[in-house]
Amino acid sequence: MERVALLLLLSLLIGIGEGRKDGGIYDVLGVSRDASRREIRSAYKRLARVWHPDKNKSPQAQEKILEINKAYEVLSGEESRRRYDMTGETDPAHSGSQSHTHNSHGFTFFQTGDGFFHFGGFGHTTQPREDTVTTHYFENVVLPESSSRLWLLYFFGDFCFQCGEVSKIWDELKTELESNGIGMGSVHGSRQYDVTSHCNVDRIPAIVAVVNRRVSHYYGRLQARNIRSFVKNALPSWIITELTAEGVEAFITESISRNRPRLILFSPHPTPSLLYKAVAFSNQLVADFGFVVTDRPSGKGLGVLQRYGVSQRSKKLLVFKEYPHPAAVLEGSEVTGEVLRSLMKGLSLHLPRLTSEQALDSTCGSNGRFCLILVVKGSEAYNDTITSAFRRQAIQLSASSQSGPRFSLAYIDRSRQRQFIDSFPGTNGSRESCENGQEPRDVILLRRKTSFHSSYNWFSGYCGSNVDFDNLLDFAGLTSFKTTTKLAPNLLDEFAPVIKLRHNSVN
Repeated sequence: MERVALLLLLSLLIGIGEGRKDGGIYDVLGVSRDASRREIRSAYKRLARVWHPDKNKSPQAQEKILEINKAYEVLSGEESRRRYDMTGETDPAHSGSQSHTHNSHGFTFFQTGDGFFHFGGFGHTTQPREDTVTTHYFENVVLPESSSRLWLLYFFGDFCFQCGEVSKIWDELKTELESNGIGMGSVHGSRQYDVTSHCNVDRIPAIVAVVNRRVSHYYGRLQARNIRSFVKNALPSWIITELTAEGVEAFITESISRNRPRLILFSPHPTPSLLYKAVAFSNQLVADFGFVVTDRPSGKGLGVLQRYGVSQRSKKLLVFKEYPHPAAVLEGSEVTGEVLRSLMKGLSLHLPRLTSEQALDSTCGSNGRFCLILVVKGSEAYNDTITSAFRRQAIQLSASSQSGPRFSLAYIDRSRQRQFIDSFPGTNGSRESCENGQEPRDVILLRRKTSFHSSYNWFSGYCGSNVDFDNLLDFAGLTSFKTTTKLAPNLLDEFAPVIKLRHNSVN
C-alpha cells in the first residue's frame, strides 16, 4: 500500500514538473511569467490570427490553435492562472474523469457584457442555429443584398451565459422582422472569424445591422422593443419624404418627371412604421415614398385629406402613377408585408420613360416581345398633348388585353438618349405637321431577342389620334422588321448621381 502511494506521489511530481518545464503555457504565448493581462491578451490575439485554420493552411495549424486557446484560457483568468503557477494544473475542472470536447474551429477573444473575457473551442460546444451565416453567405448574399435590404446579425458563441436569453429574444423577433422584409442571420463568433472581424465585433452576445455594406452596432439593453427601434433607426431616413398634407399634391405631380410611381402613407403616428421603411428601402429604385402625419392638419391640409378620404385617426396608403387620382388604395389593416410586396412587384407608370438600361430591360425585356417607344425631345414633351394621348392609349390597350398585352409602350427623350436612338437607323417617312400644329412624332418598334440581337422598324407621323394608334398597331403586326446584331449603346442613367469635381485655379 505504501509502495502504491509512493508511486502515485512520484507520478504527480513528474506531471507537475513536465507542466512547468521551460515556462510551460507561458512559452506557448511567448510571454514571461510576470506578464500583465493586457500583454497576455495581446499575444493571444496576435498568435490566434497567425495560426487560425481559416488563415493558416499548415498541417500544424489545427493543433497549434488548440494549444494557443488552451494557454490563453488558463492564463487570462486570475484563479486559473494562480492555480497553474502553484500546481501546473491546466484543467479548470480538477477532475480526471471529465473529458473536454475540443472545438475544431478557432477561438474567441470576446468580452461579455459584465466585462469578463470568455473563450470558445473548449468544453461546451454551442449547437448550430438554423439561420447560421457563414463567411461565404455573408460575402455573397448579406453584403450585396444590404444595398436594398437591412440585415440583422446576432453574434453568439461558446461559454456565453447571456446568449441563452438573447437567443430566446432573437427567436421571438425573427418571424416578425422577416415578415417586414428584414434579413436575419446568426453568426458563431469564433467559427466565422472573417465575419466577426469584418463587423468589428469584440464582445458577445452582439447584434449588428448591415445597411449599404456599413455595419451599425446595437449597444442598448437586450430587449425586443429596443431592438425593433434599433432596426428602424438603422434604415436611412432619406428613403421617405416627410410631407405636410398641403404638400401632397405637389409630391404627386412629380411622378412623371421622376419617372416613378409615388406612394404616400397617411398615419396619425409621428413616424413611418418599420414595415413602410423596409419596403421603401427595398424598392428605392422602383418608386418614391412619402409620409404624412394626419393628426393636426391646417385648413388646406384638411381639405386634401377629405379629398382622398383619409381619416385623421387611421392609416391609409395611396399609390399614384401619372394622375392625381390614386391607382391603388390600402386601408390600415391591409397594409401588411405580404400585400405591400405583392403591390410592389411589377409596379410601374402607365407609360414609363426609358431612363436607364435597367428601365429598358424591365419595360421591353429580351424575350421577343414588341416594344413601342415614342420618341420625344425635351422634358416639356413628357406630358404634352401627343405624349398624354399615347399614355391614355397605353392604359386602354392594357385594360383591353385579357391575356396580357402583346405590346409594351414607353417613351424616350432624344435629347438625353441620342446615341441609343441613332443606333437604329432608318425612317418610314412623315407628315409635315399634325392637325393641332405640333410636329409629328416617330415611334420605334423594337423587338429584343437578346442584348445582341434585336429587330426594329420605324413608324413616323404619329400625332396622338386613335386612328394614328390603330395604324401603329396594324403596322407593328404587318411590317417586316430590320434586324441588327450589333450591341446598341447602353442607355445613359438619367438619375445617376453627378460627381462634381472642384478645380483649383493656378495663379
